[in-house]
Amino acid sequence: MAYTRGNLAVKEKTSARGQALPKYKETTKVVTRRAPLPVAEKLLYLLTVVFCVAVASVLVWQNAHVYDLKYKIHRADNDVKNLNKQMSVLEVKKQQLEEEIPKAAKALGASELKDEAANSKP
Repeated sequence: MAYTRGNLAVKEKTSARGQALPKYKETTKVVTRRAPLPVAEKLLYLLTVVFCVAVASVLVWQNAHVYDLKYKIHRADNDVKNLNKQMSVLEVKKQQLEEEIPKAAKALGASELKDEAANSKP
């Protein structure tokens, strides 16, 4: 082995003319297989997911119930407003009809009673 620039550990290079270059490079691939999860850990994950789904379901159910109550209150308020409008219209009609009663009675020939006669009924 020749002495190359002060290092005896360097391998001598042979001339590249005499050797053919390799056509492909051989590589190895390391395959690592993960160990499967233990049954206890699988159950823990499953129970965690079930718990989260249960909590989410309860929250959604409560929100749906609150929404339904708010909708019923809104509908009841609208019904009350509509009924108040109808009552005011009916009160106006009632007053108009009460004013027309004496006119209609006179037209039919009824005479007006005096207060004294109305109070002295036997």
